[in-house]
Amino acid sequence: MGESVRVAAADAVERALTADGARVLLRDKHVARTAAALMIPAALLFLLATVAVALGADPSAPRVAALIPFAIFAAMAYTGLANMVVRSAVTERELRVQWGMRRITVPLAAITRCEAKPRTGGATAATGAGWSLFADRGAVALTWDEGGASRSALIPAHDPEALAQAIEAARGGHGSVRIDAAEPAMAEGAERAASPTDAQKQAR
Repeated sequence: MGESVRVAAADAVERALTADGARVLLRDKHVARTAAALMIPAALLFLLATVAVALGADPSAPRVAALIPFAIFAAMAYTGLANMVVRSAVTERELRVQWGMRRITVPLAAITRCEAKPRTGGATAATGAGWSLFADRGAVALTWDEGGASRSALIPAHDPEALAQAIEAARGGHGSVRIDAAEPAMAEGAERAASPTDAQKQAR
């Protein structure tokens, strides 16, 4: 793993994420600093424009025109709150993610794919231009089964490789979903076929 494993909660949101006392194997907290550096100043400009129009800075503009920059400010603020900070906690049974105002809980036994997508150079962590802002350090590509349907998500992470490795290590206790059970049996059968049987040894 790229950095030391962190299991202690760093803030109230992380504590709430594991308030049930579940044993935490690793925590990850990603802050989209690139998005913050671009969106916060822009949002403040639209907020100032809203105040200026509302106070009559332009006498020819109707007061209702203040709703336009305010709507843009509100949209940018919501986007920031919903995506700017992603907190993940790997427990012995689940992956828990607090993604802005959303919470995602994925049982380890339901995970079918987990792959780190580190960001290298100027490339985005995954497909989509938006990920260059909200996953500026990389992401974990996760696929899992839920109610008979396959779901997937790209989860931004501060250390995507460490998060993916922690998930895979925790899934070691759920071997029935990690590796096809037929593979060991097939290998054992091939080994038996390759070695001489007792009857063949006696015939010799």
